[in-house]
Amino acid sequence: MRSLSDIKPGIIISLSIGSFFVLRFLIPLKSTVPDQRLVRWNDGGWPEFLLSFSVITLFSFICWLIHQYGRQTHFRIKAFNNNWVKGIVGVLLCILISFSIDLFELHIYTANGDAPPLRRFFFLGIRGLTIGGFQYFMVYYIAAIKKVEHSKMEIEQLKKENLQARLNLLKQQISPHFLFNSLSTLKTIATDQNTRQYIMQLSNVYRYLLNYNDNNVASLKDELAFTNSYLYILKERFEDALQVHIQVPEDLLSRNIVPLSLQILIENSIKHNIISSGDPLHIYIHNDGNDILTVENNMQPKLSTEKNTGKGLQNINDRYQLLSGKQIEITNTGAKFIVKLPLLQS
Repeated sequence: MRSLSDIKPGIIISLSIGSFFVLRFLIPLKSTVPDQRLVRWNDGGWPEFLLSFSVITLFSFICWLIHQYGRQTHFRIKAFNNNWVKGIVGVLLCILISFSIDLFELHIYTANGDAPPLRRFFFLGIRGLTIGGFQYFMVYYIAAIKKVEHSKMEIEQLKKENLQARLNLLKQQISPHFLFNSLSTLKTIATDQNTRQYIMQLSNVYRYLLNYNDNNVASLKDELAFTNSYLYILKERFEDALQVHIQVPEDLLSRNIVPLSLQILIENSIKHNIISSGDPLHIYIHNDGNDILTVENNMQPKLSTEKNTGKGLQNINDRYQLLSGKQIEITNTGAKFIVKLPLLQS
């Protein structure tokens, strides 16, 4: 089982079923004192009572484990992943185990020299069907309750994150607009061409940052244009120590991507790797002939670096999960760090 929380309900329910089934011992009880509610066992006594209780409880718990295994396992055969198919197969297994346990009981009676109880084949099947079916219902009912509770928690978490994002956006709204307008003014008064080009690329970066908040996705064409402006600024700092190679077919430029995902990946590569003219950092952005955009870089980790929280990658993955149900693929070979981003339909 995945956790102890899956077993605890099974133990409680199995003990309850065992207690319920041995209530048949109350039928042959007789009063030993007239007009009193004191009773004694007619046949078998406590040993038979405890044996039957233990056997039924054990059988019930085995049924619980079978259904839990079926619910938590993803089978290769597609039909077996249907909940009703899992339930039917589980109940059939419970019926077979019911006959097996009865043979075990008969072996115990025979070994003790007692007369084995006479049980009909039909009623053994009914016992397996009843307990197995009830356990199947309880397993999936409890799982459904947990799923609903988990969904409620996720919704509450998304509400909190959305509220925090709006708050952060309000805090940052004045500063970016003011800076963007100031850059536009600075571009008009700058006389040096290199300075004007740098300011223009910086303005492009801020324009994209201001616009992306209103969109959940961006076209790959716009994302690459923003990335090129972002790289222009980085190249002024790192020069030839940073080498970025972009090879993306034109027919994919209309596909969509999570905004700023390329910028985050490039920033992570720079943050965690040595960059020097002797050991340049190479970043490759390319397509492998499918609906995947691959971003990879050579690994040359810094000796002392900030603790890697993984929040950037997690943020990209969460946004893909919410938008399309897809996830990014991360591979670290030791020599290369590779991230594969799904390209979404426009």
